[in-house]
Amino acid sequence: MTWEDIQPFIARLNEAQSRYTYRLPTEAEREYAARGGMPSTFQHRYPTGEADAGKIGDFIWYDRNASGRTHQVGTKKPNPYGLHDMAGNVCELTSDWYREYPATAEVDPVGPEKNFRRVIRGGSWHRSKQYQRSGYRGPGFLPEAVSTQVGFRLVRTPR
Repeated sequence: MTWEDIQPFIARLNEAQSRYTYRLPTEAEREYAARGGMPSTFQHRYPTGEADAGKIGDFIWYDRNASGRTHQVGTKKPNPYGLHDMAGNVCELTSDWYREYPATAEVDPVGPEKNFRRVIRGGSWHRSKQYQRSGYRGPGFLPEAVSTQVGFRLVRTPR
């Protein structure tokens, strides 16, 4: 699905629901969930809660163990929040437009109102260990583009 295809899907899902609202996460929300409560330090670089990439094969599908394809979600160990596939398998689209990081730190930042690419987070099955860090962000993804390496995850909030 493209980012543009996801929008009517979310709208239909929200129309059919009375208890919850669904949406794509912001870039900041996605990274927070990927970290699983771990601080954003070198000691907790991966969604496994580890600094060492040595154990990521237990948690992540990446170029060394994915056999060149995606895999069913939830077949690897979850991160400390109990979330599966927060890196590897597929990168995930966010609601934010891509921008370079600002020079100063921000709390819960939101991307610009408009740009030409959407932020993607998490490494895919096609990428090496270095792209599987919790803080990895892709260089952006065109809203009309399709890729076997990009998917999405929704945020559900009570109405």
